[in-house]
Amino acid sequence: MKKIHGNKVALIKPILPETKTYISDELKKQMENELIKQYDRLKIYAVGDTVTEHKVGDEVLVDPNSLRSALVINIEGTEVLIINSMNIVMTW
Repeated sequence: MKKIHGNKVALIKPILPETKTYISDELKKQMENELIKQYDRLKIYAVGDTVTEHKVGDEVLVDPNSLRSALVINIEGTEVLIINSMNIVMTW
């Protein structure tokens, strides 16, 4: 697995329900933003080397604004959102 540096956390990205109708990239982005609002528990996929208060597998509540601007990457076939660990509001 790739190593994440600093105070970053990788969260498993919510999956947009598939549709057979063509959706423009702009509409898809709007739908993803709406979907993010509904997720109050996201699972941590990986943590940076300086993160000590969270671990892989934790379920967390994240500030929705940070999710909208999160970097989205694919790590070993899983799409993840990269955020700053300081944007985690609560851990279950």
